Amino acid sequence: MQLYKGKTWEVVFGEWSQEFIGYSIISCNKEALSDLTNDDWVELGIL
Repeated sequence: MQLYKGKTWEVVFGEWSQEFIGYSIISCNKEALSDLTNDDWVELGIL
């Protein structure tokens, strides 16, 4: 289930289980961290 989709970042909720309440995956649409702008880093900090 998609929880958030921004300009650069996307947060997806993984499966729920009794061992782990749940997990989320934060992904980026850039190919390398060096491609991130200052605004991209600020958005990640808010997440």
